[in-house]
Amino acid sequence: MIGIEQLAQRIERLATPAPMAAVSRSMATTAIALFQTGFAARTNPYSNRWAQRVKSVPWPILERTGYLRASGELEAVSAEGFRLHVYAPYAWFHQHGTARMVSRKVVPDAVAGLGAWQRPLELAARNTFLGYLN
Repeated sequence: MIGIEQLAQRIERLATPAPMAAVSRSMATTAIALFQTGFAARTNPYSNRWAQRVKSVPWPILERTGYLRASGELEAVSAEGFRLHVYAPYAWFHQHGTARMVSRKVVPDAVAGLGAWQRPLELAARNTFLGYLN
């Protein structure tokens, strides 16, 4: 059992940028893992399988070269948050679809929310945050 002074010190630590930076790092690491898991499972962030192709080819969906899958990286991880950027120049077309191609989302979008990514991201944040209270 901790005393009131120890509890006060732990709470004071939460007022510094370090805990939020750690939470962001934990969530960012989780987001990259979820991005890779989506490719492995061939599902979007809402747990829906990607649409099948119209014609048969010998490589997995969205992995002809592996560049799209490898292009997901973290940017600007800080106490304010993080950004997962998919830098393949054609990623937008797969994310949003076109008149001739269905959408196969690889990251959540602002309109639909986090989907199946929400719970793992919340757990990453919660567990990191609670580590600062111990």
